[in-house]
Amino acid sequence: MGDSLYKHLANYGVRPYRLIIFALVFLLLGMGIFSTPSAVRPKAQNTSIEHLNPIAISLWDAFGLSFHQFLPVDLPIEPQWILSTDLIEVKVWADKVLSVWIRPSSYANFLRLAGWVLVPLGIAALTGLLRRVTP
Repeated sequence: MGDSLYKHLANYGVRPYRLIIFALVFLLLGMGIFSTPSAVRPKAQNTSIEHLNPIAISLWDAFGLSFHQFLPVDLPIEPQWILSTDLIEVKVWADKVLSVWIRPSSYANFLRLAGWVLVPLGIAALTGLLRRVTP
């Protein structure tokens, strides 16, 4: 009886909700990084006009870009932003208390890898494929 209760409550250790939390944390970190000024540039850029001011996109656009990078499959919707390969400073806490230097394109690669791992695991956990069968 204890084994049956553990099977239905804990799914034998595979917790799909924990995978959702990890995915949301990665997406929100991407949103914070991609909304930082100079993290992106427009895809259709006019070569004769240089952007003097750093571009900062809205949080909604940054979340969409983060979600686009996280998905393990390419959607037919093409993003209007290109990620920068330059190091940018992301302020983690207050103004200058704690900041991290990161390349947005490198974090996008991490997001893509995390998506390739977490999305299939989440689908398998939610459909019951990862559930251990008891004899």
